[in-house]
Amino acid sequence: MYPRNRFIVVFLIWLFVWSAATGAFNPFFNVYLANRHFSVEQIGLVFSSSQLAQVAAIFLAPAAFQRFGSVRAITCMQVLTGVCLGLLSISTHQVAAIAAYIGYMAFQYMSEPGLFSMLMNRVSPAERSGASAFNFLVTAMAGSVAAFAAGALFPKFGYTPVLACAAILIIVAASLFRFLIHEEA
Repeated sequence: MYPRNRFIVVFLIWLFVWSAATGAFNPFFNVYLANRHFSVEQIGLVFSSSQLAQVAAIFLAPAAFQRFGSVRAITCMQVLTGVCLGLLSISTHQVAAIAAYIGYMAFQYMSEPGLFSMLMNRVSPAERSGASAFNFLVTAMAGSVAAFAAGALFPKFGYTPVLACAAILIIVAASLFRFLIHEEA
């Protein structure tokens, strides 16, 4: 069974925007770093460091949800994701790019536990597998469209304007989330 309530429609619209915004950069991070003169070893180290930061962020997420509420905490995490991507788009030094990338990945994934819990809590138990399917379908579709578009735009305009636009779209997604999704009573 697939959910058919207002929440799922609003959530999926927001999810499409969020996934398109993050999907414009995520598949290209290694190419971006290579173009910034990172060696293969350095790229591996940056990626591994970002994975460790994601783990730490995911462990810290429940405390943020409890203190600020899920919607406010997720919105803040999303805004910080956009800020980090914006900083990455203008970084000129490797250390700044590393810090911005690690922050981008950590904040992006920090919201995941809250988002999955919210999605599952707002549909009936019989609809959970359908809601999960919708979640992954929309994420994959938006990411595919965004990767195709960004892949065409990077050679034409360069990384800075494309990543800046993606950062702005992330902040738009955060705003949509804040104004369209409400805390449960």
